[in-house]
Amino acid sequence: MHPVPPFPSRPFRQRPRSILLPAPLRLLMRRATDPLRCRAVLAQMYGYWEP
Repeated sequence: MHPVPPFPSRPFRQRPRSILLPAPLRLLMRRATDPLRCRAVLAQMYGYWEP
């Protein structure tokens, strides 16, 4: 099973959908825990958000 998120997910679920991350980004964030990949993953995430 996947690890429990660091914060309780009760009120956060009621936020607008635009805040929810797409599945690929979620996988990237999960992979970011690997220190060897962290920099590359962060670069990909910023590339995703920037215009």
